[in-house]
Amino acid sequence: MGVDAPREQIDVYLLPEFSCSLVGDKGALTAAGRRLVVRLAFEDGFLPRKVLETDLWPDLEPARAGKRLSQLLWRIRSTTEDALIVVDGDRVRLAGDVTIDYWAAKTIARNLLRSDPNGCTTSTR
Repeated sequence: MGVDAPREQIDVYLLPEFSCSLVGDKGALTAAGRRLVVRLAFEDGFLPRKVLETDLWPDLEPARAGKRLSQLLWRIRSTTEDALIVVDGDRVRLAGDVTIDYWAAKTIARNLLRSDPNGCTTSTR
């Protein structure tokens, strides 16, 4: 029985601009690929393919948008060896071990807003 090699950590950064740590070594994402990853990064789970087709190609007829999404998913999954995106039938999400700076920033902001306002210090510049 073989031992699987540990997967490298994949980081998606939305702030201050888009970058993905995985694709640096394995080829850049296209503009459509970046839009797909950003759209998935804002979700906490799967999105239906139909939603992605409409969001990414709102001006195309559904059959053409579906074909473009299928091609895009195939390119990304083959380039990244399925480490970035998971497809489950008609649903798509980022892989579970992908970290996204947006969620970390949101957690920090939420914790800051919940903190004791009397505990805040002010600068006397």
